[in-house]
Formats: sequence, C-alpha cells, structure tokens
Amino acid sequence: MRLRECWRGALIVGALALTLAQPGSTVVADQGVAIDVSAIDISQTLSKGGSYDLPTIGVRNPGDEPTSYRMSITYFAAQEQRRPGDDWFRFEPAAFELVPGATQPVTVVLRIPANADAGDYQALIQASIVADTDGASVGGAAAARVSFSVKPSSLAEAWWRELRDWLGDHAAWVGSGGALALLAILAWMLRRNFRFRLERR
Repeated sequence: MRLRECWRGALIVGALALTLAQPGSTVVADQGVAIDVSAIDISQTLSKGGSYDLPTIGVRNPGDEPTSYRMSITYFAAQEQRRPGDDWFRFEPAAFELVPGATQPVTVVLRIPANADAGDYQALIQASIVADTDGASVGGAAAARVSFSVKPSSLAEAWWRELRDWLGDHAAWVGSGGALALLAILAWMLRRNFRFRLERR
C-alpha cells in the first residue's frame, strides 16, 4: 500500500515538473523603455508662429523581447509653467517597434501657434510602451522634461511665421511660383499695414 502511494506521488510530481518545463509556461518576458535625454532647456526666447527643431531623442529597448512604443506629451501634476498643447509637438516616427537592445532616434519639432500666450512653458516628452496590439493600452514610460519661453509679438508677425512654415511643408504641391507670389503679396500687405499703424500713432 505504501509502495503504491509512493509511486503515485512520484507520478504526480513528474507530471507537474513536465508541465512547468514547457516553454513559456513560467517565463515572464521583460519589457522596458529608456531615453538618452533627461531634459531640454531652451534658453532662446521663442516666437509665436515659429517652428523649432529640438534635439533628437534616442529611445532604447532595454528589455528582452520586441516592444512597441509611442511618443506623446504629458505634464507634471502641479507645475507653475504653462502647458503647451500636445499638438505643438511633432514626432518622427511617432510610433515604432524595437528589438531588445535596439535604439530608435526620434526627431522632435516644436511649432508654436500664432495665438499662443506669451510666458514660460513646460512639458514632458514621453516614450511609452504600447501594451496591446491595437494601441489602446499603455504600459511603462520614460520622459524628458522640455522648457521654453514664448515672447510677446504682434499677431500679424505670428501668422506670417505660420504661413511661411506651412508653405515650406507643402511646397511640393503648392508650387514654387505660387508660393513665392503669395509670400510677396503677404509681405507687401504686412508692410503697408504696419506703416498705416505707425502713421496713425
């Protein structure tokens, strides 16, 4: 009777050992994210309507399995500085996948709207782990602080900068001749408007 119980116990232990030894049954993959920049402090005072290239950020996969990432903007819970809109920033690429140990350079462009308020701004440029294939869930994240100041300027000057940048981005289909003509007309109108204002004052 005891011999049968011993054999029965040995079979149960053996079955458990085989089950636990199956690939993937007990191994939990490690996902991670790291960036090579901790802070971007822009000392130059920026203009409304301006477009600025920020330092390239390297996003690295320190884990042991391929992982998907997404770039975004977030903020400190309680910060005195103004919060720039997330649409002020453009990332290239904005989403990507990395194998373990690989690094993805991400270019960041900051575009300040023409109607932005003057003052000091602060935000966090964040690289997040996309947990689900549909991108609905986000896991861990790493972030770099970015701070800058926007100087007061006339609305006309700000719109001029935005139009100039827009034409530069869409020059392929706008056409060089039409773009130059439009820029010349706008410059003439702005100069005329400024002269009129100066004469009235």
